[in-house]
Amino acid sequence: MIALRSLASVIFYAGLAGGPAQALNWEGHDDWFLNPALIEAFTRSLPPPLAAPMPTCAEREAAARANAYEQIPIAGLNCRKAPRVPRESGAGY
Repeated sequence: MIALRSLASVIFYAGLAGGPAQALNWEGHDDWFLNPALIEAFTRSLPPPLAAPMPTCAEREAAARANAYEQIPIAGLNCRKAPRVPRESGAGY
């Protein structure tokens, strides 16, 4: 009797496991973008990201002097060099 009940339980749970897999997204919900046309329409409707301009190395250096936890300036990585200002005399250009 116990073997029959155990066999019935195994068959029942095997039937549950044999169904199609249901994937969840990173939030634990079913994914709702199943239609590629909807994905494309959604991504086209999004505005472009707003990026803050990279600070100059002089600004980053001043911030690093004022705050020990601020990043040190590395040109091209976390700051940009100050733009070259042409001289009025025109010498050298």
